[in-house]
Formats: sequence, C-alpha cells, structure tokens
Amino acid sequence: MSNTVDFDLDDVYIDGLTINGNLTVKGVLYMTTSLNKIPDELETTPYKNIVLDEDTTFRGNLHIKPRSKVNISGTIKSKFFRTNYT
Repeated sequence: MSNTVDFDLDDVYIDGLTINGNLTVKGVLYMTTSLNKIPDELETTPYKNIVLDEDTTFRGNLHIKPRSKVNISGTIKSKFFRTNYT
C-alpha cells in the first residue's frame, strides 16, 4: 500500500501527521495517550509521518497513534473527539 491517504474511508489510521492548514474530521477524531487497547490497524498502519500542505477533511473517523508526532498549523474541527478506546 502506498502512503497516499484515502480521505473518504470510514476509518483512517495514521502514525504521525503534519497538516499545514486546517484539519476537519467528519466522524470521530481518536487521539489517545496510551498504547493500551489500540486497534491492530493503528499498530500496523502503513501511513507514517504524513505531511499535507493544505486544509484537509477526513470523511470518516481518524485514528492517530499515541506518542506519534502531530502538528496542525490551523484549526481542528471534529464531530466527536475521543481520548480512549473503551
């Protein structure tokens, strides 16, 4: 799989994300602080250290791996925000 992210997927799993612009998540934005109980897809994601140089919208849920580098230069908007997987 390439490192080109499909923004229309129901769930996108990313290990490291930089957006030079605004981030919009139409679904749930998952940003947990613990590596416990994270989905296997997040542990094995091919999407690592993604850099996007424009405003970005994810149509589904966005899962960001704990302890990965995240830098958003603009605003962050999400339908829901979760800090755990319980």
